[in-house]
Amino acid sequence: MAPALLVRLRAQQAELVRARRANDAGRATAADGAFHRCLWEASGLPQTTQLLQNLWDRGEYYRIIMHARRGGFARESLRRARKDPESPGSP
Repeated sequence: MAPALLVRLRAQQAELVRARRANDAGRATAADGAFHRCLWEASGLPQTTQLLQNLWDRGEYYRIIMHARRGGFARESLRRARKDPESPGSP
């Protein structure tokens, strides 16, 4: 991984953390997207990047919900599993 890419990824990750701490779902969603676009662009495969972007765009609604919940999908799944250990998705 190129050092410049690593710097960009770390900056986006830091922005995502700041946005989540501020409970700003819109900002967190944007930082999440920017982080992933950095990875896709690093592949050097423009058609693959476009395909991934199209798929990413289809899931934006769910990512906004995820970021609006403190901790996202993983934390919600754990919470449900603790309430009902037999539920699907239990660790």
